[in-house]
Amino acid sequence: MSVIGPPSAPGASAAEPTPSPTGPPVLAQSMGVAGGAELAAVAPSAGGGTFGGGRRWEFLHFALRNPKLMIGLGVELIFVVVAIFGPLLAPYSPSYHGTPGLRPSAQHIFGTTSPFGTDVFSQVLYGVRDSYVV
Repeated sequence: MSVIGPPSAPGASAAEPTPSPTGPPVLAQSMGVAGGAELAAVAPSAGGGTFGGGRRWEFLHFALRNPKLMIGLGVELIFVVVAIFGPLLAPYSPSYHGTPGLRPSAQHIFGTTSPFGTDVFSQVLYGVRDSYVV
């Protein structure tokens, strides 16, 4: 009879879990395969409270240590917040018609459009929401 998987300690029976050097305990269970071969079944991991306990923690550990990923998530979070709260942050309605062609100032942060005088900053804040809907 051969067992596929890590070797068990001398004197250990096939029904007892054997410690694995790289992961959870391995159980040798007979699967009724022709020729009497036994297969090893891996016991599910509880995950534990450590970072190396499971795939979820490994990804979180990787994500928190990757500056490019954190910067990208930060920029995306800013866009989502602007999309949600844009109408509250916009100083004017996107269809507001004022003086056309104004340069950026305290009243119009990005200026106004030439033909109609609509506030560009308000259009950007409302446009982010429309972009996320698409």
